[in-house]
Amino acid sequence: MAQAKIAEILGLKQSNLMPVETARNITNKFFQRQLFIQNYPEITVPFKKIRTFHGAYTFSRRYGFPIIVKPANLSQGKLVHICNNLEELIKNVSYVLDKVTEVYEKQNVRRKPQVIIEKFIDGQQYSVDSYIDVKGNITHTPVCKQVISHDLGFDDFQTYYSGYPSHLSPKKSKKFSTLSPKLSNRSKL
Repeated sequence: MAQAKIAEILGLKQSNLMPVETARNITNKFFQRQLFIQNYPEITVPFKKIRTFHGAYTFSRRYGFPIIVKPANLSQGKLVHICNNLEELIKNVSYVLDKVTEVYEKQNVRRKPQVIIEKFIDGQQYSVDSYIDVKGNITHTPVCKQVISHDLGFDDFQTYYSGYPSHLSPKKSKKFSTLSPKLSNRSKL
């Protein structure tokens, strides 16, 4: 996001490859979920943008627990909370909604604060990073296994460790390999 904004301000050629609006969208978790649901509903968990506790409560009534509450534009696991029951939902959603504007300001996130809630799926996390060169070519990294601090008993959701190889089966690795370029094309990268 920062690179796209700087390139735009300086009038660099790179800004033609990744407009600020595109960078803003692809780093927004709500936008990402919308992109997934439009193109790959079979791999997308239920999600919703919330502004009040009532929105979170109706989501929990429809989808049950566990659910996860998180800001749409923060990283490093900031304000991310799992809710396993109504008591945790009340506590965590209230906390996130109360603190989200303050944390956006502290982190210099110059966007309107947004909070999303989604069904939580427990399990191993994997990622694929994508890079765009100055000619517009997109390169995807191999599948990376991630260890999240929460999985190690910590009370947050930062990526504690990322490692290669992922130890995924060849079949699952191939699914990642075909999905990444499709998502890049659908998000107009």
